[in-house]
Amino acid sequence: MEKGNQINDNLHREKTEPSTEDSQLKAKYHHAPLHAQRPRDRYFKIRNILNILFMLGAVIGLIVWYISSSKTAGLIIILVAVVLKIIEVALRMFHK
Repeated sequence: MEKGNQINDNLHREKTEPSTEDSQLKAKYHHAPLHAQRPRDRYFKIRNILNILFMLGAVIGLIVWYISSSKTAGLIIILVAVVLKIIEVALRMFHK
């Protein structure tokens, strides 16, 4: 009877315990990190630069919008930032 329990315990352990590779990876991460899941594309640096320009443009545009008496300059800055973001999204979507 004891031998039967050992076999059941071993079978249960094999089903529930991950392999050593899985346990080593799990010890480091809960899931595979994004940089390990997909390689960077050729537009990665360009997209990052466009994102930075978009964020700066949005913040500067809002500051100009609230500070200046004429709202036109702030609006133009924000619209240019949005166009940069659209370009970045297009590069991300159609990179293949």
